[in-house]
Amino acid sequence: MAKDLPKQLQTRSDKINRGRQVSRTDDKVRSKSIGILDIDQALFYYFENVIKPTIEDGGEQVKVPVIYANPERWAAIQRQGHIRDNKRKIMTPVISFRRTSLAKDDSVPVDKLDPSSPKLFRSYQSRYTQENRYDKLTALKGISPKREMFNVAVPDYVTLSYDFIIWTNFTDQMNKIVETINWSEGSYWGEPGKFRFRATIDSFEDASEYDESRRNIKTNFSVTLKGYLVPDSFNSLLTTQKFITPKQVVITDNTDINILPITDVGDDGEKSIRVVTNLGGTGGGGGGGGAVQSLTLTAGPNMAFDSFIYTGVTPLNKTIKISDTPSFSTLTVTSSAAITGSMNVSASATSSTAIFATNVQNGYPTSNAWQEGLDGSFFNNFDNTTHVSEILRFMAGIISHSLDTASPTQNTKTFGSVSISYAGGGTTSKGALLNGVLGTTYENARLSNSWTGSSFIDLAQTGSYRAVQDYLELKGWVQSSDRGTGDNDVGTNPFHGSYASRIPGTILQNAQYQNLAFTFTANTAGSTSVSSNANHFGLGPLLNGGPRPYFVKVIASQSFSDNYSDSTPDASSTFHRKAENVYTQSAFGTSGDGLILAKIPSSQPAVIPSAFQDGDFNSVDGPLTGRQYTGGATNKNTVSASGYYKMHDVKVGLMTGSMTDFTFNNGTDESTLFYLYTGDLPSDITTGAPTVVVAGVGTRTAFSATSRSLSGAPYILASTYSYTFNSHVSKSFDPAFGYQSTVLENVMTNNQWGNIGSSTLNNTTTTVNNSGVSSTGNNNYVIDHTLTTKRTSGQSPEIQDIAVASSSYSFTLSSNSDNVVLLRSSQQSKNYNLKFRAKGFNWKGSRIDDDTVNFKFYDAALYGQHADSGSMAFYSRAQNFDSNTLQDTSETFTGESNRIQLLDNVQAFNGTAFVVNSFQTNDEGDAVLGNFDLQVKPGYLVDPGGTRGYWFASGFGSGTYKYYIRRFQATSGTKSSMTVNVGKSLVAWNATTDGISVAILFKSSGNGSGNRGGAGALSTARIFDPTATTSNLIEANIANDNFKNPFSTAIDLYGNTGGSISGNTYSIPLRNADSMFIDNTDNELYVIIRYKGDPSPVTSITVSYS
Repeated sequence: MAKDLPKQLQTRSDKINRGRQVSRTDDKVRSKSIGILDIDQALFYYFENVIKPTIEDGGEQVKVPVIYANPERWAAIQRQGHIRDNKRKIMTPVISFRRTSLAKDDSVPVDKLDPSSPKLFRSYQSRYTQENRYDKLTALKGISPKREMFNVAVPDYVTLSYDFIIWTNFTDQMNKIVETINWSEGSYWGEPGKFRFRATIDSFEDASEYDESRRNIKTNFSVTLKGYLVPDSFNSLLTTQKFITPKQVVITDNTDINILPITDVGDDGEKSIRVVTNLGGTGGGGGGGGAVQSLTLTAGPNMAFDSFIYTGVTPLNKTIKISDTPSFSTLTVTSSAAITGSMNVSASATSSTAIFATNVQNGYPTSNAWQEGLDGSFFNNFDNTTHVSEILRFMAGIISHSLDTASPTQNTKTFGSVSISYAGGGTTSKGALLNGVLGTTYENARLSNSWTGSSFIDLAQTGSYRAVQDYLELKGWVQSSDRGTGDNDVGTNPFHGSYASRIPGTILQNAQYQNLAFTFTANTAGSTSVSSNANHFGLGPLLNGGPRPYFVKVIASQSFSDNYSDSTPDASSTFHRKAENVYTQSAFGTSGDGLILAKIPSSQPAVIPSAFQDGDFNSVDGPLTGRQYTGGATNKNTVSASGYYKMHDVKVGLMTGSMTDFTFNNGTDESTLFYLYTGDLPSDITTGAPTVVVAGVGTRTAFSATSRSLSGAPYILASTYSYTFNSHVSKSFDPAFGYQSTVLENVMTNNQWGNIGSSTLNNTTTTVNNSGVSSTGNNNYVIDHTLTTKRTSGQSPEIQDIAVASSSYSFTLSSNSDNVVLLRSSQQSKNYNLKFRAKGFNWKGSRIDDDTVNFKFYDAALYGQHADSGSMAFYSRAQNFDSNTLQDTSETFTGESNRIQLLDNVQAFNGTAFVVNSFQTNDEGDAVLGNFDLQVKPGYLVDPGGTRGYWFASGFGSGTYKYYIRRFQATSGTKSSMTVNVGKSLVAWNATTDGISVAILFKSSGNGSGNRGGAGALSTARIFDPTATTSNLIEANIANDNFKNPFSTAIDLYGNTGGSISGNTYSIPLRNADSMFIDNTDNELYVIIRYKGDPSPVTSITVSYS
C-alpha cells in the first residue's frame, strides 16, 4: 500500500490540510453524484411514466412493455430479429433498448487539472445549523458565526447514445407509438425532482419484414442524451466537500517588512516567524551566534589605495584601483597586445630598423581621416587597419598605369524567393478509377435487397471489396450510409464512380506513388548595376581575394494521414518525417548539385582586384523522395497505404561565410493528394443475369358503336373501344437494378387500329433508377413476389420482386372516313389487328417479349351480326350525308339524296326519292333494294349480288338487268346540248350485251310532265340512248320487259341523232322537235344507268350543259 511522504519531503500540495477534514457524520446534506445508471434509469422512467406507450387491441388500451436489453439479449435480438418471453414466445408489442456509446461532450469542456483536487466547483451555503448560530455572547466578543459551505465539483459533460427497437403486430399500432415518441423528442427526459437530460431523435427507420408465413412490423431509432457525470468519490475523496468558516481572526504583532518568506505553517495549520540576529548570543528561533572576525585589505605593486580594516559592524565604502603609471622592467607579448596610449621604442642611432614586423597597420592620419572625401574611389577601401604594404602596392599600380581608381561594387540583388518543382503527382479522377463491382458496363446498377441470396452472385468475390470497405469505414472515408440498407450494400454498387462522397474526386495514380520528389531554384529580388550573370544574386565580398564559401540548406517534411477527419497532413498526423540537406559551394563554378559561385570582375582587373562575388542555385534536389505512410511503410499495393499525402513546410536557407546563420525563404507546399489502392477490388462479383419471365393479359373494358345505312346495307358510323393490358415480369432485379431503367413496357406491335382511328396506350412503362423504384402509381409499380406489398419511391427492390404495368388502351374511329374496297371478298375479310406486347428486361437489359394478346376490330357477335356475314365496313359520315347536290353536274356515290326509286312514276318524271335520313336495311325487313336495283356503296355503283356487292348475299336480285336513276337539275337558261360521262364505254340500250348502258329521261319528255316550250306534255314518255348517234326514233311503245323498259307503262326509245362520242363522253344535241328541252321550265332530267352481268362499276357520273 502506498505510504504518505515524510513531512520534510512533502510540498505544500502534498501536506494534509486538517482544516479541510470536517466530519460529515451528522450532515443532513447529501453528496451530489450522477452516474451512468442514473441516466439509464431517467430514460427508462421517462418511457414508463411520461411517454407511456400504448396500443389499442380488441377495443382495449394495452401498455407496451419497455425492456432494457443486456449485451446477450441484444445479440439474440439482432440474430433472430425479434424478442421472446420466458416461454420462447415472440413478444409483440414490445420496446427494447440498450446503451451503445458514451462520449465526451466537447462543446462543454471541463479541465479538472487534478481529479483528486478539482479546481472547478459550485459552492453553496447550508441553512441554519447548530454550528451556525448567533447569540449575544458572540456579538459581544466580535465573533462571527461559523458557516457550513459545500463545494460540488463541476461534472464531466457527456453524450450518450441508445438504440431502440419497436415491434408491433400492425402498422397502425406502430404509427401511434412512433407519433407519441416523436412528440417527446427535443425535451428533457427524467424523473420530476431529479436530474433531467435533453433527448434528441434524428429519424425513425422502418425495418419491417414480410415473407410467406409472417410479417414483422419493426421500427429502429436512436436516442441521444446530453448528460453529465459526477462520481460520489475519487480515491476516497468525496466530490462534495464541506468547509466551515473561521469564527475569528486575531493579529497580535505589527511588522513593516514582508514576513511571508520567514513564515512557516505547522502541521495543524498554525503559523510561526523565524528571527535570527547577526551578533553574538542566542537568536530568537535561529541558530547560535559568535564574535565578528575583521577583514584587512592592503595595496600591492602597481595598486593605488589605502589599506583598511572591515569589521562588519558598520557599513564601509572603499575604492580599489590599479596605478595610473604602472612600470615594467620587461614586457613580453606572446599573442597580441593592445596599447591605448602611445608607445616609445628606443634604439641606437646607428640602427637601420627600429621595429621589425610582417605587416604594420596604417594608423590614423593627422590631416584627413581615412574614408573621408574618398567616396567612389578604391582608396575608400583603406582604413586605419589596412596594411602599409597593401597601400604601397596599390599606389605602384596606379602610378605605372595612370588608371581610374573607382572602387569595385557588389551585386545588390538578393536571394528573394524560392521556386519548388514537384514530381510524382499524377492523378486520375475518381470516376475513371472506380467502376463498381458489378462490371464496368453496369457501373450505374445497384444491388437489390437479398442480393447475397442470388445464384448470380459469386460470394467468393465479395470478401475482398468488403475488407476495403471495412478499412475505409474505420478511417472515415466510407460512412455506414454509403453501405446501403442494413449496412449490406443494398441500393449501392460498392466503389462505383461516385461512391462514398467522402472519397475525394481526384486520386493519386498508383504508378506515381513512389515518384514523389522535388527540386528547388533560387529567384532574385531587387536590381543591380554589376554582376557576373544577370540571374545571379550577391554573395558578399571575396575572402582574401578568393571564393568565400556559401551554404544552402533545404528542409522539408512529408506527412501522411490515414483518417478522413485529417485532410491536411502535418506533423501531428498519422505519420510524419522530416529531413534536411546542406549544400556547400566553396569554389568558383557550378557544382554537381546545381550551386553556382562566380567572381565579379572589377572595372580595372589589372590594377583593382575583384572584391565581390555572386551566384545562384538551380534545380537542386530536395532531401526527401518517395512516399511513406504508417511506420515508414512504402508498399503502395495495400489498402493501408490509402490516405492523404503531402510534402510541406519546405524552407530553403542561404548562408555566406560572413553570416552566422541561414536566411530562409519558404517554398510552396505540395498539394494534398489522396491515394486509394484499388487492387483488392473485384471488377465483377456477378455471374450473369437471369432470363426474365413476362406475361400479359388484355381485357376489353368498354365498347360502343353506332351504325348507318346506305342502299339497304349497314355500315359502322362510329365506334369506341377501351382495353386494359395487364402485364408483369419477374427476375428483373436479380441481383441488381438501375442499369436498365425500364423493367417492363407495354407496347402495340401491330396497331392496325391506328390506321382507322385515334389509338392511345397509357401507363405503358414501369421503371426503376439507381436510387430505387421510381414507378409507384396505381398502374405501374413494383411489388413483392406474394403481390402483397408495393415498393415505395426510392426503395430498393427485392431480387424476387415483380414489376407490374396496367396499361389502358382507348380507340375512337376516325370521322369522315371509310374502309370500303371494290371486291366483295376483300371487304368481307377486311379487319384490323390490335396486338399488345409486354417487354420484360433483366438488370443487364436483356429482353423477353410476350405478344400473345391480339384483338380484332370487327367482331360479328359484338356488333350483333351473324358470324357468316363477313366484316362490316365502316362509313363514318352522317346517315343523310351526300357530298353531291341536285344542282351538281356530277355524282360520286357518297350518298343517295338524289337517287330515284325504280318505280313506274319515273316515266311520268314524278319519281320517288330514296329514304336517306333514317336507318333502313334489307336485313331489317326494309325492302330498300329490289331484284332490279343496283347498289350504291361509298365511291361505287355495284351489282349487290355480284362480286363487287357489299353485305347482300351473293346472287342477290333476280333481275338480269339492274338499274340506278340519278336526278339532275340544270342551271337557269335555255340549253342547246349536253354531255354525259359515266367513265365507261356504253352498251346500246336495246342491246343484250353484258355491260353498262345509259338512258336519259328529260322532264320535257316525260309522260304528262313536260311543257316542251309551250307545246304541252307528251302522253308517252321518251327515253334517249346517247350511244345511238344516227338514230332518231328507235322503238315506240315499248311495254314493260325489265330490259328496255323497267316501268309498267309503255315508253318510247329514241336515239341521239346528231350526237357524238369522244372517249367515254357522249355529246347530246337537244332536239326540241323530239321533245328534248332544258330551259327554265323543263330544267331537270334523269340519268338512268343499267347493268347487265357484273361489269366493272361506275364510280362517277358527270353531265354538262351548253
